[in-house]
Amino acid sequence: MQNLTRWLNRLDRAIAKKEFKFAESFRQILIPGPNQVKTEGLLRIEPASHIYIPGSTYQHLHVMGWLDAGGNSFELPDDIGAALTLVTDRRVEVIPAQPLTMEGEPNRKVFLSMSDLPDRRLMGPLDEGFDLDGEFRDLLGGIRSLDDRKSEVINAAMRLHYGACLLFAADLAAAYTLIVAGIETLAGEFHDFSPSWEVWDQARSWEKFIKAQALSDKQAEALRSKLLEKNAHMRLGERFSEYATRGITDAFFEQELSVWVPDIDWARGSVTGGSWHPGPRIGDVNSNVDELKKALKKSYAARSGFVHSGERAVDSINQAVGAYAGYKASAPVPFAILRSLLRHLILREIDSRCTSRETPPIEDRKAQNVATLLQEAAPFLSNTKKKSR
Repeated sequence: MQNLTRWLNRLDRAIAKKEFKFAESFRQILIPGPNQVKTEGLLRIEPASHIYIPGSTYQHLHVMGWLDAGGNSFELPDDIGAALTLVTDRRVEVIPAQPLTMEGEPNRKVFLSMSDLPDRRLMGPLDEGFDLDGEFRDLLGGIRSLDDRKSEVINAAMRLHYGACLLFAADLAAAYTLIVAGIETLAGEFHDFSPSWEVWDQARSWEKFIKAQALSDKQAEALRSKLLEKNAHMRLGERFSEYATRGITDAFFEQELSVWVPDIDWARGSVTGGSWHPGPRIGDVNSNVDELKKALKKSYAARSGFVHSGERAVDSINQAVGAYAGYKASAPVPFAILRSLLRHLILREIDSRCTSRETPPIEDRKAQNVATLLQEAAPFLSNTKKKSR
């Protein structure tokens, strides 16, 4: 919540100096229930329209605005949503959409979704001619042919991948952690790992200590073993990165991170359609296995920081450009690439271990229903013919 504190401090300083040059930022928010909310103060909230999202409760869409004096408008929305949810004891969702205004019409705003920016391929349309039934059959048939334990692990990794895909627009750090957990789940079952002293990043420092203390070979070995035992997180992080990069081929690095760009209908004030645009290859971001492995260790550290202390080394701002521009090799693997890696590993485990792709022979539901009706009706039709004779 430090962003909120800094925001209040900026307002106090500006008011004290009588610098009333504030900029107002806007976001859409969803408040549950049919009631309209209207408030004016630190936040300006105006009702917009009722909205019903399938599978959710009835909600009311509002537009929220706040004044600031020189801050970054991208830093506050999630923290404001967290604060509103806490004080209202209701789920108040800040929509990840950036308001755009048309030149000459500053009061007319179109809210352009930013939820897909960390993984712009994930929210694009299916390719023309994609054989959905065929691919679905291959996946399920392959999973069914595995033994129960391996099937359970694959399913768990798939559910973690699915959860991340549902969550990434609302809380990217949490979604990122689910992707890391998915790879961890696979590594725990499919990767035999015996960590060595040399792979630990603190080994060199401890070797200097051993030498300075003139420990005997027996004492030094005992200390190394104890340190490895106590630093289980090192083993988990190393296992994670080693499994994720094991057997990775050039084909993975050649994958293109294509970009779906929406079209804006300014006359209607809405987003309509869109088009695919070429993006970078994964190899343009993480150029080889060694570089990917180093970045994966950063990913595991980001996961640990989030789980144990709520640190957000991964957020929507850095990930919005992470896989597409301005990426730093010292940073965690961008969400789009990490998710692609988990998907690749799930499919690889199925492909390498399945013994069959067979599924029930249901080709056309309508045809199947007609055939079933005819079969069930056969005795009655037979009796009718006999009576007519």
